[in-house]
Amino acid sequence: MFIAYAGGLAIASLVLLVDLFIAALAITTLVLSVALVRHPRQVTGHVVRIAPAPPAARVPRRTRVRVAYDTPSGTLETGGTMPRPRIGAPMAVRYDPARPHRATTMVRPMRLALVQLPLVLAIAVLAIGVITGSAWYFAGIHDNAQAPLVGGCTALAIALGSGYYASGRYAVLARWRRHMTQAQGTVRRLDEHASVGGPGIQVSFKTASGREDFWAPAGSVPATVGDAVTVYYDPAHPADSATVQTTSDIRVRAIAATACALVFLLLAVVALASI
Repeated sequence: MFIAYAGGLAIASLVLLVDLFIAALAITTLVLSVALVRHPRQVTGHVVRIAPAPPAARVPRRTRVRVAYDTPSGTLETGGTMPRPRIGAPMAVRYDPARPHRATTMVRPMRLALVQLPLVLAIAVLAIGVITGSAWYFAGIHDNAQAPLVGGCTALAIALGSGYYASGRYAVLARWRRHMTQAQGTVRRLDEHASVGGPGIQVSFKTASGREDFWAPAGSVPATVGDAVTVYYDPAHPADSATVQTTSDIRVRAIAATACALVFLLLAVVALASI
């Protein structure tokens, strides 16, 4: 039990620190977005610098860039991300005319911040619950509440993670029905350290605007180098959306994640109700 509570305390403390940092970034984004919504001005900027990709990321889905944009007070720069960037590529920039250096390349910064804030708040509450229950164990107080509090918060965290993953899969399915089309692709090579976070296959496919490459997890389709595979993608964002998964694959993952979330939610309710 000592190791379990000590590990829970260490992990929850680390999660809380990271969560507070993310919360600060989300709040900053929200403050910036409010100013840009109230006094927006949109111009077309151009990519002037591209961040180098880490060694493992051969073809990253989105790359950090610096974008230059013109204002009445001169040319300024802001950060952003884009798929397959190139120097000089156009990119929309919104900035506050009263403070031109306050700018963003995000299309919906306020929506992003408003989605992140409840999530980071929930993670903070759960992490504090685990820290509190572990601290009670080491202090030798509230013996009957230690395990239910730590176990209930841990189960809720797993339910939250599973639900978040499931919602992402359902969003992919919804986008699939509206936008996705298919093309024939070819497996170009296998890499043990691909940008998908492990072994991956590089797939090349042709779109109306040219040829695109992306990485898929090795084993996601029964194919080897040189084999033809079916690629599904959104024509508006081919590099970002390309996948070799079918709707059945995504639906199974979404249903499994939903079931996992419901099971752990029930366990959390039972545990916390016994405090």
